Amino acid sequence: MIQQTIADGLVSSATYLLVALGFALVYSTGRFFNFAHGILFVLAPYVMLGILHALEVPLCVAAIAGIAASLAAGCLFDLGAYRLLRRRGASSLVMLLASLGIYVLVQNLVSMTCGDSTKVVLAGAADVGQPVIGVYLTLTRCATVAAALISATALWATLKWTRWGRTFRAVASDPELANASGINSDKAIIWSIAVGSALAGSAGVLVALDVGMTPDMGLLPLMMAVVVMIVGGSRSVLGLTLAAIFIGVSQHLAVLLMPAQWKDCIAFLLLLFFLLFRPQGVLAKKTRAAAV
Repeated sequence: MIQQTIADGLVSSATYLLVALGFALVYSTGRFFNFAHGILFVLAPYVMLGILHALEVPLCVAAIAGIAASLAAGCLFDLGAYRLLRRRGASSLVMLLASLGIYVLVQNLVSMTCGDSTKVVLAGAADVGQPVIGVYLTLTRCATVAAALISATALWATLKWTRWGRTFRAVASDPELANASGINSDKAIIWSIAVGSALAGSAGVLVALDVGMTPDMGLLPLMMAVVVMIVGGSRSVLGLTLAAIFIGVSQHLAVLLMPAQWKDCIAFLLLLFFLLFRPQGVLAKKTRAAAV
């Protein structure tokens, strides 16, 4: 029982991590909470389902098309709204409100177009999975964990050893100094949004293949991504990974001791604890302000 609970927690952790990696990328470069990130989680599976219904293509092709649609939408949000606001000197609060407006607008468009009922991609009897080391895991859930680990590793290596990673770190550290050094911060931001949008779309596709989809399915993963980013730190891939595992597994273990409706509250209780006692995150060190 407890092994299965931990396994389910790790699957949830993988979903949180995929969304949080992209959310943290955008936050670090753009310096605002991009709530429209949640709707990118929704767009990919709905585009995938629409392509499957309209065209006779393999599932993997439709999934890639859905992820590409989320990537394109994320870039469109930046080019059509965020970049214009940045050039007008908009504050982080204004950017947040703009992203929230985009989220509500696109979610309602999806709801009007596709309806509010739960839709499934793979019809048929529920798949309980195959026994793996004493727990039951479906192929989709195994793919979710693998996608999260591969994405986290690839992102860590990219940020550490590539030119794009150095550019990203420079913009995240000091955008004004980066611009003065000849770095195009707008280009770095849209690249981070593109990567983050693809990660969010991948998570949405995997969740839809596992449990189905609704137009409002992006809100909870978005909130969990915010919690993971605050607990793990926005610039540490390892910190984000540890935070996602800690929160996802803690949520599922708590269900063994209390009613299931409390599962989501556990994440916010953990967030409150970290804000009070370790606001710098799980791996970051405390810093002192120096007077000159």
